[in-house]
Amino acid sequence: MNNKCTFCRIPDRELNTKDYFDKMKLWRQFVTEGLMKFKGGDTSLEKFEEEISRELKYTYYHYFECNCGRSIKTGVCIRSSVPIIEYLN
Repeated sequence: MNNKCTFCRIPDRELNTKDYFDKMKLWRQFVTEGLMKFKGGDTSLEKFEEEISRELKYTYYHYFECNCGRSIKTGVCIRSSVPIIEYLN
């Protein structure tokens, strides 16, 4: 695994909602370009902003796999400003 991968790099600080939505938008682009794989989640990548804004659930999770070999979990709670973006391996 590449610890310095430019595609799946996660900021080394407390994240905020802007970080989450920026990463999700970027990673959706990377999935389209074949640089990452979308492994699944509570919504489709195409409609995740729309689904989250509807607030039908309290938390939303999505899982990715980068071409460098890392697996990533993302999560956002509609009532919190601190999202989760973390490596699983």
